[in-house]
Amino acid sequence: MSIDGPAFLHDRHRRTRGGLATLDRALGGVRLLQGHQVPFYVLTVLTALSLDYPDELFDFYRENGIGSVGFNVEEIEGPHTASSLQAADTPQRFRRFLARFLRLARAADPPLSVREFEVSAGAVVGPHRYGRGSRTQENKPWAIVNVDYAGNFSTYSPELLGLSSPRHGNFTLGNVATDSRRRSWPRSISGGWRRRSPG
Repeated sequence: MSIDGPAFLHDRHRRTRGGLATLDRALGGVRLLQGHQVPFYVLTVLTALSLDYPDELFDFYRENGIGSVGFNVEEIEGPHTASSLQAADTPQRFRRFLARFLRLARAADPPLSVREFEVSAGAVVGPHRYGRGSRTQENKPWAIVNVDYAGNFSTYSPELLGLSSPRHGNFTLGNVATDSRRRSWPRSISGGWRRRSPG
């Protein structure tokens, strides 16, 4: 789930094409997942404004029963040609944000799982904690499952849902509303991306 925190952060950038706020709808999705006991985590895009509110973000996750989060920084990518994080003081502010958030996350009961901290710990302690052959989630099949607005799903990077390749076609594996897991599961990922056959 892509949720950028409380309304004053989330709804600042995540609006419908008609300009309406989206946080309530996103939290409705969280409630559905929780009600059906579907595991999930939240991705939050950090902007310059977000870096001032580690406590508010932490409280928001706890109040909404969100136990696992990951942070993406506001990037310059595609049509997004500028980032609020381009200021000279961003590195120091980012370090302060993460240090404060880590203290809050570790002190919580149960602790809040934060992707960046888990990945960093894995890089430091390696196979002693995560097992031999551990990989980052971006290149491990099914470590990330992404679902778009129409119910189409894929794995690896979320951006694959909006891309196609002359060699591989689109990267959609199936649709959660219309396809069974057996029909959608690729027969071979190691041998190359295989699109599901129609019908």
